[in-house]
Amino acid sequence: MDTDRRKHTRIPIELETELTFPDGSAFHGTTKNLSFCGAFVSCDELIAMPKQGDCVLKLILGAEKESASIKITAQIVRSNKNGVGVMFSSITIEDYNHLKKLMVFNSSDPETLIDELERYPGLNKIGECPP
Repeated sequence: MDTDRRKHTRIPIELETELTFPDGSAFHGTTKNLSFCGAFVSCDELIAMPKQGDCVLKLILGAEKESASIKITAQIVRSNKNGVGVMFSSITIEDYNHLKKLMVFNSSDPETLIDELERYPGLNKIGECPP
């Protein structure tokens, strides 16, 4: 019996990230997986990072200092010794289109991802989609 309640497939992908919090603090990490509604981020600075609350997740798409990025407003919904799970709450149309292309390009089954978007378009309300 499948007990996975996720509406969106997780893609195993490692991208450099920056999590910025309302107080201005910022922490760098690496995604371990990514879906259309959330991500899991590994971070060496985990002890100092807030374990819950709102943040902005920046996915860095290159090695250069001024690389392209995708910014997503998110909420930390869980944390453990390996990192934090964030659930996406808002994103610009431009960044959403970049996220969609990134996900489809890195998926082993892009048709399933596109089908998921047709069934569950847009971002979910906080609490609807476990990361």
